[in-house]
Amino acid sequence: MAFVALLIVGFLVSEQGVHLVTRPVVELLPLREDLSTEWIIGTVTAESLNITGFTEGAKLTLSKTTGLEGEGITIRIYKFTTSDPASEYYDSVLSDLKAEGGYREVSTGLGTGSYGTFIESMMGERTVIYVVKANVFFEVRAVGYLYFATQEDATQLARIVLDKIQK
Repeated sequence: MAFVALLIVGFLVSEQGVHLVTRPVVELLPLREDLSTEWIIGTVTAESLNITGFTEGAKLTLSKTTGLEGEGITIRIYKFTTSDPASEYYDSVLSDLKAEGGYREVSTGLGTGSYGTFIESMMGERTVIYVVKANVFFEVRAVGYLYFATQEDATQLARIVLDKIQK
């Protein structure tokens, strides 16, 4: 009986030690003061998933252009009730991605719970970074033409969102 009580107390303590994000997801997206002036901030729209544990989602679009060149960024962010459904969603996305293939893996420098992909073609390049932290999953999708460095921009924007999650 004492052993069961210790297990329950240990479980409760470990659950309380988990950092859950309670702020609205729109507060986790980059703001004008987070970005350099070449970025044009687009619209924020609500996103939804039909998945157990999903609570809210949002999508933000960003862009920058110079002459004929340009880059577009889409950030999708989803909040879940706990870290378990967020991790399950992340694992599901990566499992599907790896089964499909057709990309090169890139280092994100964002630590555990992050995965980066890169595709380069004659028309441009695309970098997508997937991150799960606490009860939040997000992805940063950067598509660029000509000289834009999608890997650097996607990683920088992912770092901004991750820093906001960890506050």
